[in-house]
Amino acid sequence: MDENTNKRGAALPALLATPLGDDRTIYVTDDLELIQHIHQIVLDTYKRGLGPACICAELGISLSTFQSWRKKHPQFKKVCEMGVTYSVAYWDRLGTTGMQQKNFNERHYKNMTCNKHSEYFCESQRPTLQGLRACKTAHEAGTAVMLCLANGEITPDEALKISQCFTNLANLKEKTELEGRLIELEKKSRK
Repeated sequence: MDENTNKRGAALPALLATPLGDDRTIYVTDDLELIQHIHQIVLDTYKRGLGPACICAELGISLSTFQSWRKKHPQFKKVCEMGVTYSVAYWDRLGTTGMQQKNFNERHYKNMTCNKHSEYFCESQRPTLQGLRACKTAHEAGTAVMLCLANGEITPDEALKISQCFTNLANLKEKTELEGRLIELEKKSRK
């Protein structure tokens, strides 16, 4: 690999032949061609379904520099947003064509897409249970969970996990109350 090429063999301008480092910014230069070239690297990398870490490796910068550029430079942020669209489309196409294959691993695909683009490919990360805050007893809370399950707001697995939390909290409350009673009894017996 030539020192003036990136990992895919594309020619890099002289400024990018060495890593940029964390204290450099691409927008200090008036070299519009360089900026466009960096934008193209970002878009091309996203089009292959890859993310910011791979872009940073291509450019020779750290993730913190990448995030800093996104915050400081609206043009770079727009390029990244378009790149994410390309990446989501890549994974969407991969899933569509993959399902037609005999050895397609649906679980692996779902894990990959949720890891890369959870906001597009995953269901909401946290269920919200309407009316749960108003519950005063464990029985009322259990009923609220069952209603949410029946309405399709949560999955059976989520309902089980939430119910286990209630059980654990109830056990903790009972143990705390029992411990308090024992301490009071010990105090009375010492007198």
